[in-house]
This record gives sequence, structure tokens and C-alpha cells, in this order.
Amino acid sequence: MIITKKYEVFKFQELNQEAKQKALYDNSIFNSETNYDFLNDYIQELIEDRIKEAGYTFDSIKLFYDLSYIQGDGVMFEGVLTDNKKNTYTIEHRGHYYHEMSTNIDIYDKNDNCIDTNDFNNDFYIPLCLDIKKIAYNYIEDLDSEESFIELCNDNEYMFLASGKMFK
Repeated sequence: MIITKKYEVFKFQELNQEAKQKALYDNSIFNSETNYDFLNDYIQELIEDRIKEAGYTFDSIKLFYDLSYIQGDGVMFEGVLTDNKKNTYTIEHRGHYYHEMSTNIDIYDKNDNCIDTNDFNNDFYIPLCLDIKKIAYNYIEDLDSEESFIELCNDNEYMFLASGKMFK
């Protein structure tokens, strides 16, 4: 026995306001189970570019972040940086959070003498992490905007039921 079902489907722009809100909510990245995995490459590239622009070299940077709009959220990274004077900056994660203050930083000159970290922390590391955090939050909010969702729906020809549920 063959059963045929017909559905009335709509483009996002054709939905009523209530259905649009449901579609936006149901498909929001804020409702996903992920920790914004799509951000990894974006944030990594931003940090690496800023480090290079500031005149440091490095072999690799390990990114940590928590962008969940709660206490202790933020962006930080581990790695070993070298400046043009051959000073070495070793940055390591410490604690349970991933923000600009959850680090242990050691700086040594080319003769292995320990250097005070205050200037590096206050003038470079902390402002960099705070700025990247702000950029990342703006990026998330932009991707989760109604305008971005409409563009995504149009580009992929997504269709919806009258209730706002995506038709698959």
C-alpha cells in the first residue's frame, strides 16, 4: 500500500512572525550542544595573526576558550613565543577556567635570566585575549542573527512548515 502525503511548505520570509521566531529558536547555534566548534579555526587564526603583528614568533599555539556568557568565560592560549631580542615567553594554562588570567607565564632572556612578566601581561597578553573574546562573541552573535539565518535559508533553499519547523 502506498501512502502519499502533501505538505504546504514556505520560505522563511513567507512565515508569520510566530513561525519565524520558532524557526530561529529551533535552529539557533545557542541551542546546540556544541561549544561553538566552528570558532576554533577563526579564533586560532586571529590570535596567530596578532602575535605575528606584534613581532613574536612561535612554533604552535594551543587555543582554549569558553564563550558561554558565564563567569569565568573567555579566551586564552598556551605556547612559547620569542621576541626579536630572543626573549622566550612560555605561556601555560592553569586552573579550571579559560580566560586571560588563567595562565602561568614565564619569561627568560637569551641568557636564561628570568624577566618580570607584568609588562607582557598588561600590555600584550591580557588585552589580546580580551579583544579576541569580544571579537568572538560578536562573531557568534552575527552568525546567530536573523539576517544570517535568512541568508543561510536562501543560499540552501531551506523550506519550513507553517509552524516554523524546518521541512526535511
